Amino acid sequence: GETSIVTGSDGAIVNSAGDGESLALATELPAFAPAYPGARLRTQVSDGKTGGRGGLVVFETADPVEKVAAFYDARAQELGVKPGMVVNEKDSAVRIFAGGDGKDKAGGALLAISRSEKGLGTEIVITAGMADAHIRQMEKDKDAWRESANPIRLQ
Repeated sequence: GETSIVTGSDGAIVNSAGDGESLALATELPAFAPAYPGARLRTQVSDGKTGGRGGLVVFETADPVEKVAAFYDARAQELGVKPGMVVNEKDSAVRIFAGGDGKDKAGGALLAISRSEKGLGTEIVITAGMADAHIRQMEKDKDAWRESANPIRLQ
């Protein structure tokens, strides 16, 4: 079954699906970073204050990393959205998008796509509603995305 946890005084809400189950998407994702077709929504984190705008979601799919990355690249290109940073490595890919009009307001997104730890599928982590200042800092420090992506392994 589904597990929900409210963490700390900030009211963050973590929802996790049971093995083989999928959550209902309650997080508003950017049009260029929608739920991956046919993927299972395993984890969803929101701050409990934004009414579903932004947060972190973790999807799983049997598709390879390259196919998932190509889907999101095509979607962004179709909508005229250019990533501020693109990383393609063996068994992983990252895309960072600034949001809004470049002013320091929430709206950006980070997509981290990687082979699952067991190697049986692909995990897609979308962090949406990121402040542009955070995104700009991540673009300057090309390995900063790794630090942001590490806490998402919510097993």
